[in-house]
Amino acid sequence: HARKNNDDEKVESIEEKQRRLRANFALLSTFSADRLSNGDNQRMEELHAHRIRSRAAMRVDKEWKGFQLPEMVERGEFQRSQIDGQAFVVFERPTREQIQVLSRTFDAVSTVMYWIIWDLVDCIKDLDVPPPIQSRMYQELSNGMLGFYNCLKIADVPFPLPYAQLLGLLLIAFSCLIPFYVIIFTSSAVIGPILCFFLFESLWCLNEVAKELENPFGQDLNDISVLDFHIRFVDVLEDVGLSEQNLVLWPHSPGVSSC
Repeated sequence: HARKNNDDEKVESIEEKQRRLRANFALLSTFSADRLSNGDNQRMEELHAHRIRSRAAMRVDKEWKGFQLPEMVERGEFQRSQIDGQAFVVFERPTREQIQVLSRTFDAVSTVMYWIIWDLVDCIKDLDVPPPIQSRMYQELSNGMLGFYNCLKIADVPFPLPYAQLLGLLLIAFSCLIPFYVIIFTSSAVIGPILCFFLFESLWCLNEVAKELENPFGQDLNDISVLDFHIRFVDVLEDVGLSEQNLVLWPHSPGVSSC
């Protein structure tokens, strides 16, 4: 009887850790997606519209606004017909204590990752898994954070301003000189303007593509939809927690109930 009670306590502990891990993974994806879509490059574009063109002014504006939770909606209230909205899907909204901690930290993503690692370490004693296999979990979490910070470099580090100005001046000079070169080269009043148009448009289009690639995580139509990737990740988390999974994994023994 005592052994059965210990097993029940172990199952309850694993269920609670699974629920917390699933909720924290959704929060981790939320803060990561929000951080990338509101990187320094995106903020610089928004501040340019208000004629604020210095990076220092952007930092002052960011510190003045302070910590702001991204817009969230719980999974039970989420409707796929309204996927065009900007709310991030979560299983549970942050508690008051979590919000207080996040408001005092400088990196919300690393803070949530710390919570996840803490729960994993805390439930090691309840897992009948060899340590070498358990260490793989931390390796994959490390790889995920490495990928996030590599993306953050793109979202935060702007294209060098002198280089961008030089390319702009060269494009202006090219657009002014190419008509004379084409007219002399072709000696045709028909082919010359057509060739001149395509030569200029090709370089101008390449420059516009480079400007779009400079900040791929914003809110524009051509940007990467991090919100869509977040919803897909939450779908995977929900699939893992389905009660039917236990019938597949433990077909001949009572499994752990769904969170």
